[in-house]
Amino acid sequence: MKRILAVFLTVMLCAGLLPRAGAAEHVSTLRVGLHYGSGVLNAASVSSADGGGFTVGCYDGRNFQSRTTISNSRLRVSASGKSVTITDAGTGTAIYTGKDDNLALRPNGGQAKCQDTSYRGDLVFAASGGQLTVMNYIGIEDYVKGVLPNEMVPSWHIEALKAQAVCARSYALSSINKHQSRYGFDVCDGTDCQVYRGTTNTTNQSDSAVTATAGEYLTYNGELATTYFFSSDGGATEDAVNVWGTEVGYLKGVPDPYENLDAADNGRWTKTLTAGEVANKLRAAGYSIGTVSNVAITKRTAMDNVNEVTVTDTKGSKVVLKRQACRTVFGVNSIRYSINGQSGGSGAPVKTDTTVLTPAPPAAPETAPLPSANPLDTVEPTNYISGSSAAGPYPRFAAAVIGATGDALRQYLKAYGATSSFTFAGTGWGHNVGMSQYGAKGMAELGFGYQEILHYYFTDVQIQK
Repeated sequence: MKRILAVFLTVMLCAGLLPRAGAAEHVSTLRVGLHYGSGVLNAASVSSADGGGFTVGCYDGRNFQSRTTISNSRLRVSASGKSVTITDAGTGTAIYTGKDDNLALRPNGGQAKCQDTSYRGDLVFAASGGQLTVMNYIGIEDYVKGVLPNEMVPSWHIEALKAQAVCARSYALSSINKHQSRYGFDVCDGTDCQVYRGTTNTTNQSDSAVTATAGEYLTYNGELATTYFFSSDGGATEDAVNVWGTEVGYLKGVPDPYENLDAADNGRWTKTLTAGEVANKLRAAGYSIGTVSNVAITKRTAMDNVNEVTVTDTKGSKVVLKRQACRTVFGVNSIRYSINGQSGGSGAPVKTDTTVLTPAPPAAPETAPLPSANPLDTVEPTNYISGSSAAGPYPRFAAAVIGATGDALRQYLKAYGATSSFTFAGTGWGHNVGMSQYGAKGMAELGFGYQEILHYYFTDVQIQK
């Protein structure tokens, strides 16, 4: 299942996320990063699936060049400077040392295991500074077979799996050379690209969905479409421009009546943040805010998704979050939610919730002191808002009075019956752009074919082969 978690979200929604225009680049081999960056290895354990040994070679671009064959089936691959050394894992005997930038092991039996995960295709190793970057060079169809059951439940309806297979293939083709400049491969094996785990979790049904759609991908106006997908939208997908700030013709919001949110992972959710936690999240995202007094949805899209949230502090200063920040800054699951039961308006400012720092009217109007335990209880209130009770007007203390200290604020709020927390209640899990996986599941179960599913979630696309 596509996981759009907090980490995913901030990484994936950067520059690398935007669609890449152009016709599909037809490649015979896709280069997938397995261990790279902070995950590089000092040494790798490799074995052949059937004990048939390996062909040792290297890659010139995407073309394999054979060097020698070895019968050893259990290997240890290590790095020394920029050299890669292959030894027998049992005896420790050196078998081969190469200085190629990308030494490759091609299993004679069709599959190889690296660090306890089995892969089709070739395992490729690049050494630098005594550490190994490990890649899997693999045909596009075998790659999609390794993605599909790790991005969608492989027991789901075959038409939903077919739709996912086309999405996975299109996304991979649009990501050729995505990580070339930094790591030397096309795509990674995580959520920044697509979750790929070799042959892990593959089934006859998931493989059949890939085979049935072999070579198919989506285009828009003759150019390759980058087919984003996510777990569930909670009621409607969204225009890319309203999430990422970029207009994309085929990424338009549509209403989604097909999801079973009660059965979906995180289909319905709540998250409560204190005023202090809201402030900390804003500051971590680079915003300046004082003591938070209110959080309100101030704009929604035509699809009724959250498009703007305004956070106000006790000095009246505001932070306005727009588009994807309405989800990522707060760390919530989707852009479809309410706050403290208030859904907010559509395109126009909504009535601000004044209950957060509005205490119940004190017994003595206007001059009631703070609770005696509060160190600020000798300070007179400095501004007022009118209450509706017979007690008359009551004080709303300025920031100078309640200060920025969390304990004093919480004590004041508790004593006067106010709330210092904000509950986000929503539906859906993900960025809401492109295809809903639970929506595809629902459509398939109602009898829609995979092509109908794709045409519903991606506007005016064509299916090419």
